[in-house]
Amino acid sequence: MELLSILHAQGVVSLPSAGPLSRQARRAVANGLAVRPLPGVVMDAALVDNPDAWIRAARCWRPDAVLTGRAALRAQCLPRISLDGVDLLVPHTLSDRPRVRGHRETLPDELVSTVRGGPTATAAAACLFLGERGDWDAVCLALRKRKVAPDQIEAARAMLPRRRDAQALDRVVRLTRGNPWSVAEIEMQELWRLTRVTGWRGNLETVVRSEDDRHWISEKTYYLDGAFQEEMLDVEMNGREFHDTSESFESDAAKIRALTAIGWTVMPVTPTQMRQDPRGFLEDVVSRLHRRHRPVSLPRNITYRPDLPGIWELG
Repeated sequence: MELLSILHAQGVVSLPSAGPLSRQARRAVANGLAVRPLPGVVMDAALVDNPDAWIRAARCWRPDAVLTGRAALRAQCLPRISLDGVDLLVPHTLSDRPRVRGHRETLPDELVSTVRGGPTATAAAACLFLGERGDWDAVCLALRKRKVAPDQIEAARAMLPRRRDAQALDRVVRLTRGNPWSVAEIEMQELWRLTRVTGWRGNLETVVRSEDDRHWISEKTYYLDGAFQEEMLDVEMNGREFHDTSESFESDAAKIRALTAIGWTVMPVTPTQMRQDPRGFLEDVVSRLHRRHRPVSLPRNITYRPDLPGIWELG
């Protein structure tokens, strides 16, 4: 069957509504050898759970639509990021389909590039889209892998001046400005902003040079979660996601040892500790800071409220 040979080679194809290939497609679908993921599109049945096949299917269905969200990141810079669906930007209303979502939005040409043969939102524009919808894990992954930088996200936001979702986009810029690599770091940085703790930088790159007994010099680069450089204080957010394996335990210990050797104080904290006792966490941090970096006072009551735009409720 000619169609099966094409599917074996390409995985996903778009077909006319009539003709020999269309008839072959009907038989292949009936026999369980192919599926129709979208109108006019046929996919090899073996690829039904393959995220990249769904990206190709969406491209075949709407070749002029702009790929965005996780699918855009996967297509251009994060090939292993998981997908629960493919997001497309179109200038008109587009009904959602299984695993494909349409969004009535447009982007300026500066925020669109051609990737895998179709229009794709830049990593910065895709992160704006994801952050607006609360998918912070994906945004932090892009930042952590250095596929996007906070200033690129801010520049992308500046190219979208008059939007109904302006406040949500501004929030994405604010919450990524400190270069957070995890959701817990977003929360920590926002807590410092709201309580006017200053002097910190997120994921500060620090090179530690060491000399062994043979006088060989080696260098190791570390990234400090919440670095107060003047005080030489590093607040390390130790969540289970990145610090719950034997390898991470060893690397964390090596990091603390190396930083301590050059004068840094390392203050570890878990997301649960910060969320359950934010005031206690702040008091501990503030007690170690120079006066100019301390707030005049701390709020009496601080409550973790991830449902609020500012994450924390102060009272």
